[in-house]
Amino acid sequence: MTGEITDDAAKPIVICVDDDRNNLQALGRVLRARCTVLLAESGLEALALVEANPDVSCVLADLRMPGLAGAELLARVAKTRPQCRRAVVTGFPESDDLIAAINAGHLHYVITKPWKLQDLLQLVDQLVHTFKLERDNQRLFSELQQANHQLREHETQLQTQLDARGLEISVKTEQLAQMGHQLDALTLRDGLTGLYTHRAFQERLREEVARALRYGQPMSILIADIDGFATVNYDLGYQIGDDILRRLAGVLQEDDTPIRTSDVVARYSGEEFVLLLPETGKSGALTKAARLRDAVAAAEMPGGRKMSISIGVACLPEDAADPEGLLTAAEAALRGAKRGGPGRVHFFSDDDRATAGTQRNQTRAFSRIREPEVDRFRPYQERMNEVTTILTRDRSLACLLVDLSRLHRVELDLGVAHHSEIYDHAAAVLDRLRGAVLDPSDLICRTGDGDGYFVILAPRDSKVRVDLEQLAATVEKAIEEALAPMVTEVLREQPRITVGSARVLGNSLLRPERLTARLVADAIAATRNLRERKAHRDRSTLQDIILGDGLASVYQPIVDLGTGDIFAYEALTRGPRGTALESPATLFAIADEVDLTVELDRACFRGALRSAKTLEPVHRLFVNLLPMSFYDQAFIEVEVGNLLAAAGLTPANIVFEITERLAIENFASFKRALGAYTAMGFGIAIDDVGTRHSNLETVMSLRPHFIKISDVLVRGIARSTVKREMLRSLRHIAETIDAVMIAEGIEHLEDVIALRDLGLRYGQGYYMARPAPPFVSLRDDVRAELRNIQSPSSPSQPPPPQDNDNDDEDDDDRVLAIPHSKSANRQAFGTGSQGAIPQGIPKNAFGRPDDEITSDFKLPPEAGADPRRPRASQPPAKTDGAPPQPWQPLSDDEGTGEALIESLRKPAENTPDGERGPGRPGLN
Repeated sequence: MTGEITDDAAKPIVICVDDDRNNLQALGRVLRARCTVLLAESGLEALALVEANPDVSCVLADLRMPGLAGAELLARVAKTRPQCRRAVVTGFPESDDLIAAINAGHLHYVITKPWKLQDLLQLVDQLVHTFKLERDNQRLFSELQQANHQLREHETQLQTQLDARGLEISVKTEQLAQMGHQLDALTLRDGLTGLYTHRAFQERLREEVARALRYGQPMSILIADIDGFATVNYDLGYQIGDDILRRLAGVLQEDDTPIRTSDVVARYSGEEFVLLLPETGKSGALTKAARLRDAVAAAEMPGGRKMSISIGVACLPEDAADPEGLLTAAEAALRGAKRGGPGRVHFFSDDDRATAGTQRNQTRAFSRIREPEVDRFRPYQERMNEVTTILTRDRSLACLLVDLSRLHRVELDLGVAHHSEIYDHAAAVLDRLRGAVLDPSDLICRTGDGDGYFVILAPRDSKVRVDLEQLAATVEKAIEEALAPMVTEVLREQPRITVGSARVLGNSLLRPERLTARLVADAIAATRNLRERKAHRDRSTLQDIILGDGLASVYQPIVDLGTGDIFAYEALTRGPRGTALESPATLFAIADEVDLTVELDRACFRGALRSAKTLEPVHRLFVNLLPMSFYDQAFIEVEVGNLLAAAGLTPANIVFEITERLAIENFASFKRALGAYTAMGFGIAIDDVGTRHSNLETVMSLRPHFIKISDVLVRGIARSTVKREMLRSLRHIAETIDAVMIAEGIEHLEDVIALRDLGLRYGQGYYMARPAPPFVSLRDDVRAELRNIQSPSSPSQPPPPQDNDNDDEDDDDRVLAIPHSKSANRQAFGTGSQGAIPQGIPKNAFGRPDDEITSDFKLPPEAGADPRRPRASQPPAKTDGAPPQPWQPLSDDEGTGEALIESLRKPAENTPDGERGPGRPGLN
């Protein structure tokens, strides 16, 4: 009998085979809840079911059945449906047929009768699950094979395209190379005569002089000038003159002239030609000069004119020992030939030597062609002849590598122009050191990456070898001192220069170029090692400063510009006194390099709070903190809480200063973090707004309680219309987001007056007080000056309010109110011993719901205050516009004529060195 027991056709298919109908029905009843069960009473019926159902998951067969036995049935199933799982249900587990089937791999499991229900169900589930896994694996394998096939096809297509593209690029590259060769030829060949140009001749002259000196061979130079050529141009015209020049160039290169293939013929100037004769002495040069003169005199010239040339001859080494001297001698000889009349050949003599000495600075001698300033310190690859000469004479080659790579920040922050200015200044310093620390013959060359200079040391007359390390240290100190004013102005930190050194010995088995390349590689490695040693030393020193309490906290008051009362203090940090690390800019620059910025920032923060125990509860404390610290909940909630408790302060006393230019990668998550801390009672301030780093979008997005205007915008604001207009715009933004503005870097009374006229109430700077240990108070004369200031654009007494709904009273009066006792503070922030919150005080210390991130930095209204007072974040009231005026560009009252961004970058002119606040905005 064949039958089906199922409740769901989507269930896995299981075939049960047994010649005993009772056993068969029992299996069907047990499995039908889990599977689609197909029943068969013989092996042939079961085999037919297997062939009819390709998705059969499992076959359970009795071992001993008439006709087709269980072992043979499962063997056929294994061939027909290899993925189907196969099991035998038998009471004879020791049967030889069963053992043979197991060994042949025809079945997967043996179920012994009588079977237990739980074991049977568990086994069937396992067999079905295994079948599904194998089926899925087979499907995935097929998909993978198909995908691989498609990838191979795509790869073939891509390879074909790449080959075609590569061939095209190869053709283009070859064309570019040909064009480059053509351009090189154009720069090396004179367009009129086809001879070498003056510049190409100079290169060949350097090479031939170096070769002649190296091998001790003579060399001669002939300079020929066409007699009366100016008259030809005047009489026959410039076209005929050009034809004569071309004809003369042809005569100099004709086969019957004495010019060899190794000789160099060039057009030296308008009507002058020069011939370079390697391995030619005085007598040979005179013979060639005479034959050339005769060939020109006999040649037919355009226009029917007969032309003659005068020739000056000089020889190496009799007349000179270098290229410049040789050219000078040849020009002096040419002048001697001209003095004797046309068609003369004159060799350089002692009588010409005095003339050459007086004329030397006026001649067109070697390297006297005007070249761009960038070629003044050419790369060493372009000065290999000079380098080879040094290597040959001294049998060794030494160099210094001045590494300026740490000044790359100047280019990133301020652009190429500022970086180039500092880079060129470093070269000028090296040039000035020649003759003092360096030898006048030392070669100064640019590095290939433009981040430093090589100084190839010329041979010294002294027999004592140069101490390279001591020389490198001396040069490094001189460059750092010279660059310090420029670098401090733009980066507010000291320049950090590294000068390494290296030396190679001469080796006749190696080419000079290879030895020079080895020298450069050794110098780069030495500089890198020196920089790493400095970094390790700096890291160790900075760790000792952090762990050994080497940091000192100072505090600068933030003052009410109208009353002279101190509103808050900003905590700043100084390094060990009397050292280079006293400057916070240098501290954090080193911390950035040795990856200790977070540790130093935390140490500055801890020091600021530990030293704030004497802070009055009515004052706030502004402390700088890295943005990444706001993600460290344990630091803010636990450690900062303990520091506040030790100092007797509450979150209402603390305002975190954030500099926008530091890393805030995700504003959404950062705003959520700020919201959590403002809910605890902390204040938020954005520092250095108005500099080139500030971003108004950041200010609008974070909506801080305070906006601190950078000192670069505040300095000189009384004399700058542009700065005043910028600050007026920033004040409108601050009013829109209900933020309080604080001006930094106030140094003059006139700036205070301008700031008050613009509506700023709070400020800090050297005019009020310098940073000092806790907690400096305002001098009486300064407070008196502030109170006596009368704003030129506002009356001394504000008019009384006419309508409570449009009260124009300054919001800052109540925004900045803090309870005047520490106990009141603790009650307001829920930190008192009772934990009670007075009635009318909201959960948030700044008057906000705990989940709202806004910037209305105000405590609950005092008793009797008008609750209908409008928020500062509401749109400003509509006012009548000013009458239309013709557009005029803004101009500074100072009349300096310099660009605004340059004026913003300048530091204060009358500020003592080392006394300005933190050198890096946003850091302690």
